[in-house]
Amino acid sequence: MRWRGWRAVASGLAVCGLVAGCSAPQNAAAAAPRLSDIAYRNFVYRGGCDWDKPGLDTPMAWGRQTGVVTRTGTVPSHAEVVDSRRVRLGTPARDYLIVRLQCSIGDATATGWHLLGFDGTQPVDLGIVAAAYGPLDLQVADGQLVVGHEYRSTADRGLSDTGRTDYRVAMVGNTPVRLYGDEQPSDVPAGVDRWAPNAWRAGLVTLVTTSPAGVTGWHLGVQLDPTTAITADDLTVGDAGCTPAATWTHAGQRIDPAGTQGWVGADGAGQRGSLVTLSLPTDAPDLARVARPALPLSTPLRGLLVTGSGLVPALATAGTATLGSAVPTVPVTSRAPADDRLETQPFAGPTAVFRDEQGTVLLSGAWTASGASTTEGMRPMPDPGVTPVSGC
Repeated sequence: MRWRGWRAVASGLAVCGLVAGCSAPQNAAAAAPRLSDIAYRNFVYRGGCDWDKPGLDTPMAWGRQTGVVTRTGTVPSHAEVVDSRRVRLGTPARDYLIVRLQCSIGDATATGWHLLGFDGTQPVDLGIVAAAYGPLDLQVADGQLVVGHEYRSTADRGLSDTGRTDYRVAMVGNTPVRLYGDEQPSDVPAGVDRWAPNAWRAGLVTLVTTSPAGVTGWHLGVQLDPTTAITADDLTVGDAGCTPAATWTHAGQRIDPAGTQGWVGADGAGQRGSLVTLSLPTDAPDLARVARPALPLSTPLRGLLVTGSGLVPALATAGTATLGSAVPTVPVTSRAPADDRLETQPFAGPTAVFRDEQGTVLLSGAWTASGASTTEGMRPMPDPGVTPVSGC
């Protein structure tokens, strides 16, 4: 059993609260938070430049990352603050700070723009609004961020910037959402505007397996409680064999070994996926709700597409068809590009979870860019109340 990582804790102490006989000013509670109060050069960002999966807590001291992050034990990355701007977003308009991080990823360099705001009076990183290896354009128009950049496509193995994406980021309550083409904030499911800050990425973890042949696999999962995670992927059959999984949380922990149990079809009430029991509780306090939808869906379902990188969510639609027979999947389409190498690595392909308007994770797996041929879909999340039938 081992644990590697750190816990970044941001706290503030009022001097008067520590000295006997000293009282706070009467109007202290009425003071509203100000962007100028955010020490963005000494801050804990969530993810660097879209590379880490999950987006790891990234602490800064005087604008430079403290320590080097090695995402799931492979290519190291290091970030620093290089720029910041004040922006007014939403209706009614509110003030936010966007901060540009520059990241060294192995021998490559990437850029990630983070959106900073407040959860009550606490400054928080609301998500990465734009990330690319090359230059990107970021402007503000009509209360939305307007983003455009080229990206390294998986079609050419990420050797050059052959892809192009253009989108806007709109604030829907506390949640920044990517909008493509003619998509509007009114297209976002109504319940999203009531979500707490960062509810869109609550509970995400990366599960790493190594087969007896030495082949490493990366899987996106969600945390149900401090010692339990779940994924729609098979970790107890096929190439994974019965190899326990290591679990990475956004708090920077790697927890292994983690015991795995699986549902493998008819004996698992027809569901597939894996339940992961951690050997230590995680430091990441945010948890996720999951539900297994009945297939086929009776009507198309609009929700949010959430990858593991920290890039803010995009609109997506789950269709009424099913793909495959042995393991039925649901076609999920989104205008978000599915071939951005920065976004899809280290997974085998485009990988995300699909959240409904309540924030519940219903589906997990690959999505298809709008207009492309749909050959694979997302699996329904397994019901953790069903007893698994295989284990390690």
